[in-house]
Amino acid sequence: MLLQKSLKTTLFSLALAAVCLSSYAEAPTSTNQAPINHVMSELGQTIDLLSSEIFSQSNEAPEKTEDFKKQIDRLAELFKASKSHISKRSIAYNISYDLMLQQIDDIKIVVDRGDIALAKGMLKSVPYLCVGCHTQDTQQNKIFSNVDRVKFENDYQYAEYLYVTRNYDESVKYYLSYLNTLKPSSEEFTQTALKKILVIYSQIKKQPEEAILKLQPFTQKVEINKSTRKDIGEWIEGLKELKTSSVLDEKQYKERQAYVEYYLNQLANHDVNYFATEKDKVFYITLRGLLYEYLNAEPPQNDVPVILYWLAVCDRTLEYSFFDDLADIYLKECILTYSRHPYAKKCFQEYEAFMRFAYTGSGGTHLPSDIKQEIEILQNVIRRSAPKSKNRDNAVVEQPIIN
Repeated sequence: MLLQKSLKTTLFSLALAAVCLSSYAEAPTSTNQAPINHVMSELGQTIDLLSSEIFSQSNEAPEKTEDFKKQIDRLAELFKASKSHISKRSIAYNISYDLMLQQIDDIKIVVDRGDIALAKGMLKSVPYLCVGCHTQDTQQNKIFSNVDRVKFENDYQYAEYLYVTRNYDESVKYYLSYLNTLKPSSEEFTQTALKKILVIYSQIKKQPEEAILKLQPFTQKVEINKSTRKDIGEWIEGLKELKTSSVLDEKQYKERQAYVEYYLNQLANHDVNYFATEKDKVFYITLRGLLYEYLNAEPPQNDVPVILYWLAVCDRTLEYSFFDDLADIYLKECILTYSRHPYAKKCFQEYEAFMRFAYTGSGGTHLPSDIKQEIEILQNVIRRSAPKSKNRDNAVVEQPIIN
C-alpha cells in the first residue's frame, strides 16, 4: 500500500519491519539441481584445501601448482552450480554473488595463462566477497568442515578463516588470542580484528553486552595505538546505548521508535561529507543488519530501491571501513533496475555526489573520463524514466510503507 508519508516515518517503518520479520527461508530446490547444502559443503571443502594459500601472507606461488589449478577449476564449477540457488535470494546476495563469480573467472583466466603467483594474490580477495553474503544474515557455521589451526601461520589468519566460514564463536576466540599477544607494530591487523568482533556482536548476533565484555579489556592495553583505544571506548559507549535502547526488542515498539528515528533522521539530513562518530557507528552497523534482514524477507518490489539506497548511505557513513565497498553497486542497481521509482533519482544524486567527492583534492575536482561517461549514462537513464509532467519537481512523492 502506498501512502503519502515523511521520509522519517518511512525509514522507521523499514527498520521496524526488518526487526520483526523472521529470517528468509530458501525455497526447495528442483529435482534436477544439487541441494544447496551439498554444493556449499563441497565448496567449503575446496576452500579448506585452498585456505593455506588464501590466508597466507606470503606472495610466492603455491608449491603444488597442479593441485592449485585443479582446486581453482573446482571452485569455479561450484560457484556456477550455486547460481540457481543464489538467484532465489535477495538482490544484495545476487550482487555479491556476481562479483564473486567475476573474480573467480578472472582468477581462472590468470591461472590458465600460467601466472600462478598473481592468481594466488587475486584469490586473497575471495574471503571478503564471501563475507559480503554471509554478513547479510544471522546464520552460523553448519556445512563447512573444520580446518586445524596448525595450517595457519598465526591466530589472526585462523580467526579470519573462521569468520569467513561463519564459525563466529571460534573466530572471536582466536581474534582475542591474537589481540592478547600483540606486538606494537601490528596496528592494521589489530584494527581489523577489533572491528570484526564489533560486527559479530552488533550486526550478526545482536548481543551488545557480549561485545562490551570482549572489547573492554583492550581500552587499557598499551600495545594498542592510543587512537584505536579511544575508538574502542566510543564503541563501548555506543554498545551500552544499544543495550538499553530496546531497539533489538521487537516488543518494545515505542522505546525502539525514538531510538531508531534519532539515527535515521541523522542520515536523512546527511550530505556526502557526513561520517558518523565512532560511538554512532555501532548503531549504523546494527541498522545495516536490520535492513538486510528485511531485504532477505522478500519485501514488496517497491521497497527494494529504498533499502538499496540506505544500505549505500550506511556504508558511506561508516567510511567503508567495516565492510567491502558495495555502495556504488547498490546505487547503480537502484538506478538501472528501478529507474522509474522515486528513489532512483536519489540514488543517482548520491552516486554523483560521492564520485565528485572522491575525486576532489587540493587541485579541484578531476573526474576520470570513464567516470564522467558513467555518470552521464546513469543521468540519461533517470531522464528517460522521469514522469512527463511539467510540475513533477514540485510533486509530493509517495513513499512505500511496509505493513
